[in-house]
Amino acid sequence: MRSRALSHGVLATLFGLVGAAHTVADEPVPTKCGVPIERGGVRILSPGEGELQASLEAGLLRLRVTGLMVDILGFEHPATLPQEQKAVVDTTMRLKDQAALFQPSEKARCQPAGVQYESALLPTVAPADSQTAAQAPTQSGQGVSGTESITEKFFYATFLYRCAAPDQLRTLNVGWFKQFPKVRHLQTQYQFARHQGEAALTPVNAQLSW
Repeated sequence: MRSRALSHGVLATLFGLVGAAHTVADEPVPTKCGVPIERGGVRILSPGEGELQASLEAGLLRLRVTGLMVDILGFEHPATLPQEQKAVVDTTMRLKDQAALFQPSEKARCQPAGVQYESALLPTVAPADSQTAAQAPTQSGQGVSGTESITEKFFYATFLYRCAAPDQLRTLNVGWFKQFPKVRHLQTQYQFARHQGEAALTPVNAQLSW
C-alpha cells in the first residue's frame, strides 16, 4: 500500500511530543503517551482504533502500539471470573508472539529481540534481551517500558526486532488484526533514515511499505 509522505521535521515533531493524551469520550486523560496531539490536546481513541509507531536505528526496529484494553482483552476491569482470567492468559501469550504480530521484510533478516507492554490489567513482561532493550531508541525520554500514566482502559506495547540487513527493510506485514480481530484501524507513523510517513492500516490493507 502507498503511504502519505511527511516532511522529516514534521514527523520528528510528532515523535517527540511530550504530554500527549488519549481519551475515550469523557474519561480521564492519561498523559505522556508519546503520540500525536489532536483536537485541542486530546487524542480520541474509539473502540477498534489504535496507533502504531515504527522507527529504525542502528539495525533495531522498534514498533510501539497504543490502544484500548477492550479491543485486545475484551473488558476493561480486573479479571475476577475464570473466563476473564483465561482471557488475560490468552492475551498475554498473543502479545509475546512477535512472529505472528509483525513480519518485517524477509530480506532484512529481522529477529524478535524483546517485548514489553504496560497495562493495569496484564502481568508485566520484561524484554527478552535486556541489552537490546537498553539500546532501543526512546521517545520523549522514555525507555522501552516508559512511564506513561496507565489506566485500565489503555495499553502501551513495544516490540523490538534486530535486523541483520536493515537497508533491505522495505515492508512490514501487520498481523495485529488477526491476533486481535476487534481492532479495525491502526493509524501508523514511521520514521526511518531515508523514509518517513504515515498510513492508515486495516485488516484489508495490513501492509506498511515505503
